[in-house]
Amino acid sequence: MVVPKYGRQDTGEEESSGKITKKEKRRRRSAIITERAKILKPLEERIVRVENDIETHEEELNELNDAMLEASQAHDGKSIVKISQSIQNCQSAIDRLFNELEEITSTLNEQAAVFQKRLDQLDRPGDF
Repeated sequence: MVVPKYGRQDTGEEESSGKITKKEKRRRRSAIITERAKILKPLEERIVRVENDIETHEEELNELNDAMLEASQAHDGKSIVKISQSIQNCQSAIDRLFNELEEITSTLNEQAAVFQKRLDQLDRPGDF
């Protein structure tokens, strides 16, 4: 006997044919999206912080370069040495931040791809 669709109880489990129900598919999709947000959001926030730090250091570097120009024009050797060290430290910080940004971005892209693959697999018929 065939049970009409409206008469079936949807438990959210797999149908007898082995396919997952729409309800179960939505539940799994929601779980993947929630997990993705928990993983990606902190990475995205860290990227914003690092980008802001880079911008701050670049502004500082511009100010130091301006100060170096003034010290050079004034032939102020002590200031030139001090500013030169500050420029070197600032540039090192910028380089370090760019390396960190590259690593975080790479991790973010890898994780996003993993979650996208999981979502794509969920959409493929017959995989579950």
